[in-house]
Amino acid sequence: MSRNAPQWGSPVRSQLEAARNKGMVKVLGVAAIGVAFLGGFGIAASMAIDRYKNSKIASQQTQVLTNYFREQIATQLGKSPESVTSKDLELAARVNPAFRQVLDKVKQEKSSADRMSLFTGGGAYVAGTAAAGLGWLPGGSGIAYMASKFAADSVGAIVGGKASQMMNKDVLFAQDVIEHIDAKVKQSEPITAFDVMLFRIAQDEKFQAAIKKQSSKPFHKMNEAEQRAITASMPELYDAAERDAKAVNQGRITQQDLLVVSPGAVQQQGVWASKIGGSRAPRGSFVQAVEASRATAMSPQRG
Repeated sequence: MSRNAPQWGSPVRSQLEAARNKGMVKVLGVAAIGVAFLGGFGIAASMAIDRYKNSKIASQQTQVLTNYFREQIATQLGKSPESVTSKDLELAARVNPAFRQVLDKVKQEKSSADRMSLFTGGGAYVAGTAAAGLGWLPGGSGIAYMASKFAADSVGAIVGGKASQMMNKDVLFAQDVIEHIDAKVKQSEPITAFDVMLFRIAQDEKFQAAIKKQSSKPFHKMNEAEQRAITASMPELYDAAERDAKAVNQGRITQQDLLVVSPGAVQQQGVWASKIGGSRAPRGSFVQAVEASRATAMSPQRG
């Protein structure tokens, strides 16, 4: 694919963060606090508004990802890029696991935010009526809600901050690495084979778990020597990643294209075919190429 994909002014990570305060989100946040001053009914209404706000954030982040992968979604569904909508990303996610993976983080963060809303409302009820008795005072429920929400938001800020830092996570989402690679490209910094390797590993949670079980730490938390030892056991996968990184750095494909194509894996198919006979994967299918590489690396050596 060409490098004619939309080039956004800021890395996708910044756009996803901006979606948390875009449009009606701030208004909904203020409204959730305001109605909490109406007592028990107000707290229930606040929780409902908060959940709607979380849905709005998820919707806006899905739109960011739709814009980012517009050409790839269009190719998957066989339609023009200009007509692609966020519903098309959801549709593509049903037929292609690669697209589903980019939405996983958005959906999990929404679920976490919904649980936090429940915690906030429950904390306000307990603090306002059962514990401190503030529910009997004018606006007491609102005071309790604000106190509970402040505590919840503080926890959320810590968790959210950590979520944006790959090195603080044991299990990566594909989107975590997409953001990392996108930031490097936007800063005119070449991506490396290890960046692509990390992306391929992030696309398979079971693969991540297997590496961690074998090495006692995730791939992205290893030092350079440890990472090289892992990649040495999967030479085909590393070679494919090296070619993919080169293709991005030379402008032959975009960083977005990495989600659904792998020139390096296609090139490796001839090698796999010569070893085991036949084609290991349809053209461009890096998922099966990864599986073939792993199978080759993990197969017992015969003397």
